[in-house]
Amino acid sequence: MSSSGHPEDLLEAFALNALELDEEELVQGHLDACNRCSVVVSEYLRVAAVFGEAVPQLEPSSGLRGQLMQAVSRAEPKAEQAPQPQVVPSVGRGLADSRLVRMLMPMAASVAVILVVLALAMNVRI
Repeated sequence: MSSSGHPEDLLEAFALNALELDEEELVQGHLDACNRCSVVVSEYLRVAAVFGEAVPQLEPSSGLRGQLMQAVSRAEPKAEQAPQPQVVPSVGRGLADSRLVRMLMPMAASVAVILVVLALAMNVRI
């Protein structure tokens, strides 16, 4: 912003859509409140539109068009396909996923604990 509080140095770029997002938001906020700068931006937009129409639109020759297309195709990076992950089957996974095994595991652990307690109790008596 200039010392006058107007973003005069950004108005031309705003009219050409050439500002960064934060600068654009700053100018837009200012334009909502400042009639003077809004008129200036309107004039810049009118001039920019005239410039766009003032230059004749020409088609490149077929030779130049071919050269341009070749240059573009050389400059474009080719997208490589991402490597596919290797699927490695897990050993014993089918057993662990079995509903019966999931049901019997807590019971087997309980039996093991009971056997250990009984063995310790019998060992104490001897």
